[in-house]
Amino acid sequence: MQLGIRDVFSAQDDGLNVLEHLIPETFRAEGYQTALTGKWHLGSSGAHLPTARGFDRFYGFLGGAISYYSHFGENTTRVDWQRDGTTLNETGYSTDLLRDEEIRLLRTRDPAKPFFHVVTLNAPHIPLEAPPELLANYPALSGDALTYAAMLESLDAGIGKILAELTAQRLDADTLVIFISDNGGPGNSVARNIPLRGAKSGVYEGGVRVPAILRWPGAIRAGATSDQFVSVQDLFPTVAAGVGVAPRSRLPLDGLNLWSILRGSAPSVDRSFTVVSTTDSAQFEGRWKLVERGNTHELYDVVGDPSETSNVAATQPAAASRLRAALTDTLDRSLSAAAKGDARVTNLSARAAVGGAAGTPILGFVVAGGAKRLVVRGVGPALAGFGVVGVLADPILELRQGQTLVQTNDNSASSDAMAMTAGGAFALPAGSRDAALVLTFPPAAYTAQTRSVDDGSGVALV
Repeated sequence: MQLGIRDVFSAQDDGLNVLEHLIPETFRAEGYQTALTGKWHLGSSGAHLPTARGFDRFYGFLGGAISYYSHFGENTTRVDWQRDGTTLNETGYSTDLLRDEEIRLLRTRDPAKPFFHVVTLNAPHIPLEAPPELLANYPALSGDALTYAAMLESLDAGIGKILAELTAQRLDADTLVIFISDNGGPGNSVARNIPLRGAKSGVYEGGVRVPAILRWPGAIRAGATSDQFVSVQDLFPTVAAGVGVAPRSRLPLDGLNLWSILRGSAPSVDRSFTVVSTTDSAQFEGRWKLVERGNTHELYDVVGDPSETSNVAATQPAAASRLRAALTDTLDRSLSAAAKGDARVTNLSARAAVGGAAGTPILGFVVAGGAKRLVVRGVGPALAGFGVVGVLADPILELRQGQTLVQTNDNSASSDAMAMTAGGAFALPAGSRDAALVLTFPPAAYTAQTRSVDDGSGVALV
């Protein structure tokens, strides 16, 4: 959301900003063997491919969905099926192929090294296609319901075989397994979310509340349950803490480390969290949840009323007002910033080897579609030089000290013009704590990276 992403990536999108550090990147740096088997959907070329984002091995598909037998990409007749960048023309049901690949990886791994594997099976995502031999197991069903049931059986059996392989290799006691879904069912005749309200692509509980199961014999008590509110964003810091690995992200992580809570050694905590979709938004705070749909606002007690049947905004005005203010503040600092013309980002000072030699300090930000300006403040001695690379067209750049225009690449401005193009740099006056770099973009989507020399005092971007 802080990157202006409110919908799934399409084939025309580059993918997730490469300056975002992902969990496999940390684990690979820590000596883990990393592999992704299944769906990626975070970019389809170059630096956005899974093997460029921390995974040693990749087998599966890059897009949002595929045909289970032909392996054609979504709405295309092009095969979206590969191993480590090489397209494969394989026969077989994709759920079974992914199962077999994960088992093969477990059997051929280096036993002297730990491993971090992600298995993102596409079942039971559309298109609804099932192995014919499983259809006979459900004589009482027909149509899509029959197909869906057989798809789930294949999925369940595949997971079971993967777990059985861990057992066969005597890895159970040393392996944390997490089973989780990305969203609720679409709410059609075969994927109902009863008793929860709503469906996939919306923020009611039926769209965002999903099963989550953790298994680690000896570390997590079998049969235990937790009422802790958990987001997928918590997986990175939580899993890292569970296995004793420090996240190497240079940017602040949005998720929380909930490891001690989930293993039962600490009590649950209330927390605030924002969820957005293409049509609505929600703000969570403890038991309260505010749903914003257009100009309407609803408040629910999702602990006592998980089906969201009773809107209590009128009887709980203080909670409704507080959550509405929190939601508005979050959206104003992220998604709505682009729509208003300013892309605002905070705490992006980081050291990384992205776009430069190892150890080169890098600052990164994304200007979402339609944004017109990005204002970077506090660029005093922390930045001895400031440049912009990777933009699709040259923006207008201005270096300001307070309200005074110091330098610009706009020849029409009443200041000394300078040759400032993509990849150029401003010379910032030393000690100018109130200096600001203003980037004005044409109305389109751009990704920009800024390279700096950091004296260790940090940079505040607002």
